[in-house]
Amino acid sequence: MKKVKTAPGGTIRKKVNRLQTYTLEKCNRPDIVVACILDMFSYECFRFECNLVQLHAETWYEQIQNICPHFLFVESAWRGLDESWRGEIAGSECKTDATIGKLVSYCKESGIPTVFWNKEDPPNFQHFIETAKLFDIIFTTDLNSVDRYKQITGNDRVLPLPFGAQPAIHNPVGIRWKERENVAFAGSYYQHRYPERKTDMAILFKPALKYNLHIYNRKKFPFPKSYKNHVVARLDYKDMVKAYRCYRVFLNVNSVKDSPTMFARRVFELLASGTIVISTFSEGIQKMFKDIVMIAKTQEKAKKYLKRFIKRSDLGEKLSLLGIRKVHSKHLCEHRFASILQTLNIPLHAKPGVTVISLVNSPEKLNRLLKNYRRQAWKEKELIILSECVELCDEWKEVCARATDISIVQVPPGTSVGKAVSLALEQSRYDYISLFHSFYYYGPHFITDLMNAFRYTDAHIVGKSSYFQFIKNRSLLLLHHESYQNTYGEPISAHAWILKKEILSRVPLPNNLKGAFPEFLNACSQAGMRMYSTDKFNFVKISPNWNGYQAAIKRGSATLIAQTSKYRKIVTV
Repeated sequence: MKKVKTAPGGTIRKKVNRLQTYTLEKCNRPDIVVACILDMFSYECFRFECNLVQLHAETWYEQIQNICPHFLFVESAWRGLDESWRGEIAGSECKTDATIGKLVSYCKESGIPTVFWNKEDPPNFQHFIETAKLFDIIFTTDLNSVDRYKQITGNDRVLPLPFGAQPAIHNPVGIRWKERENVAFAGSYYQHRYPERKTDMAILFKPALKYNLHIYNRKKFPFPKSYKNHVVARLDYKDMVKAYRCYRVFLNVNSVKDSPTMFARRVFELLASGTIVISTFSEGIQKMFKDIVMIAKTQEKAKKYLKRFIKRSDLGEKLSLLGIRKVHSKHLCEHRFASILQTLNIPLHAKPGVTVISLVNSPEKLNRLLKNYRRQAWKEKELIILSECVELCDEWKEVCARATDISIVQVPPGTSVGKAVSLALEQSRYDYISLFHSFYYYGPHFITDLMNAFRYTDAHIVGKSSYFQFIKNRSLLLLHHESYQNTYGEPISAHAWILKKEILSRVPLPNNLKGAFPEFLNACSQAGMRMYSTDKFNFVKISPNWNGYQAAIKRGSATLIAQTSKYRKIVTV
């Protein structure tokens, strides 16, 4: 077998090293203090959700007194901080007199709620059941284990808590589809422990060899000779999450198949990174990610999926975006942490909202605007319509009165764009602002995808530098700046963005602002505001005509996608 090819420009490790680490140092709930015992993976994921303090087995008492936590959060940890909890939490012996037992007892005496999460269910249920008995509330990755816990512990407060992704570290920042490697797998090869797993590996691996499969392995469990030349690196967790972004497709093999909620946390992490997952069967994956994760029960199915998503970039890019969106909808660590807070009756923060502002002066434009606004899937939104047309304002005031999320503001004739938008901002009730052009097309998830990007970037403005344009008189669909996706720093399209309202106190709108917003966006850039460009989908600039399209194609800033009037099917995801 010929040796596996390395990534362009050097080894795959060098390619991973060249990737910038897009890790945000932010905290969603700094007001919530949590004392915890977590292994590294879980700590890295939950530390962005609250003020999370890792307890040491020798100093936990002093730490608890110093931080006054809202609750204690302990997982089925094998090591904990500095490996100080090794052998303390796992084990079949009674834990009442162990260090963990004393910690939980002290918390209960002090009125601190105690929460245990077994991320090892169902295979390691017995290893942690004695520890679980100590806690007020028990969470498990496996829904099927809930009744078993209740029966053994006598505790009715047992709930499922699956894994989730952390967008601060699992995200698509920096990915360019055409530059990504084909396919990879990360995990161990168990020669004897899971015989069915070996069979499943063959289902995925054999057809993937054709596409230069890369395998990331732990030294403890070497792969057989048939795959040896495809083992490219052994990476620590921080580099591994960067490697996720290097590939179009990742393979996943399941040791647990019959759980409706338990499967590898890597599946969530990969999807959040914009990487397509092809997996062997898992009941949980099929339920949570139907039509998002491709389930292959045979080599023929795996071959079909690999060919489809490696060879067809149009299909691959769309599924990549669907995966990101699905995880952000309900499968982030933010959602898991919210489940814990709800169980403890700790109030949640409201979901952020978006104020959409638009200037219209004719019934036709108003109808187009309303269609664009109403098709948005993001629920927390409002529309403020600005118009100089007295008749239009009078006609729509009654309509707006019936719609609690739509209002219309009459502005004096000749009012500049900047002044008009400033009037709308005075009555906006949300912290994010978007400006819609009434004649352009905004897909159902335009707002959703941009708002999701605020979770994994530190941008002040999120928008689209890569975008489609439809030229009506020629029925041509163009794509501008394809390489400007998932990146910081590129110029944002003037009518395809959302900004944080707070930046307007630092870069105020000039009253004499004319036309669209390129001047304002440029001023934001000069003032140090960070701008991030997401994917190319779900927005189309519509032009009645444009004679400059051939020159744009010639200089490489635009690509002709199709001659069609049915552009929505191409651009909507």
